[in-house]
Amino acid sequence: MKNKISLTFLLICFISFSQNKIKPNFKKIEQEVFNKSSKFYYQTLENKFFSKDSTLTKEEYYYFVYGSPFQNKKTNRQEEELELDSISHLLENKIPDFDKLLSLSNKLIKKNPFNIDLYLLNENIYEAMGLKNEAIKNKTIFNSLMETIKNTGNGDSVETPYYLISEFNINTNYHTEGYSLKNNTRINNEVYKLDFEKNDGTKLPVFIKYSKEIEEIVESKTVNEQFITGKWKVTKIITEKKLNEQDKVLMDIFNDAIFTFSADKKFTFFSKIKNAAIQKGLLGELNGKKWKFNKVNKRISIGTEQDKYTIMGLKTIYLTEQFYFIIDDFNQFLLQVEKVN
Repeated sequence: MKNKISLTFLLICFISFSQNKIKPNFKKIEQEVFNKSSKFYYQTLENKFFSKDSTLTKEEYYYFVYGSPFQNKKTNRQEEELELDSISHLLENKIPDFDKLLSLSNKLIKKNPFNIDLYLLNENIYEAMGLKNEAIKNKTIFNSLMETIKNTGNGDSVETPYYLISEFNINTNYHTEGYSLKNNTRINNEVYKLDFEKNDGTKLPVFIKYSKEIEEIVESKTVNEQFITGKWKVTKIITEKKLNEQDKVLMDIFNDAIFTFSADKKFTFFSKIKNAAIQKGLLGELNGKKWKFNKVNKRISIGTEQDKYTIMGLKTIYLTEQFYFIIDDFNQFLLQVEKVN
């Protein structure tokens, strides 16, 4: 009887351990993926992944997924969207060009291996071509990536969310199960609630988290004076405020504007606004001034020694691999910017 109890106890412990979720330890992940002597060195993991190495373990997938933001590889969103549009157009043909589709899909996977939609596309193409083994490989990668995400939490509450990286579209997994996304609610600075529903009315709430911890680690290494130096173009203006006439003028000023921070510390500002008076006044006030960067609070100050760099202040924000400016006195606007040189 004593042996039976011990065996039962061990079995319960084993089951309990196997079901434990692993909250990503980003500091440890960072150390491992940059350590050339580690089996989790990122270049090694990347080579194994792209060669579709079937020996990749769950732990290696974990370091591959959550080590990726530390590589600071920027995705050209606009270019990716254009290539995805090309794939959509090819799929509309009565007789799709499978070779061209695979070429485009695999090209995108090289740039962003966490666009899981592409593995399902590849699986279907290979199935249609009768290449079962290749179809299985892509399905396996899809399942392994999803399992990696789902091993970080239960996804059923704010306290136990799935941890996501910005490139990962978890919606795809639920679409394959017959769910549609009905609502996306921001719970706090890190956690979002996704409300999925089937045609029969079955509802499924899923909680996901974009950890600020990883953003802070990456930001501390990424956002520095060297990173700031260059031309930054405003690609999007985000605001929740109901705009008045003055706000609309400001929108015109900053829409497609270019902030240039030269290596010699000179600052220039370019705006497409057509109002000559504003052009003359604004550009005259800003252009030819100096800039400096505070590495502690991640702020850019523009001006001169005489005015103590108070002509313009910019708060920088690095969030889910996007970079933003918030201008002092105009904090109703979040300017999404992109480096253009």
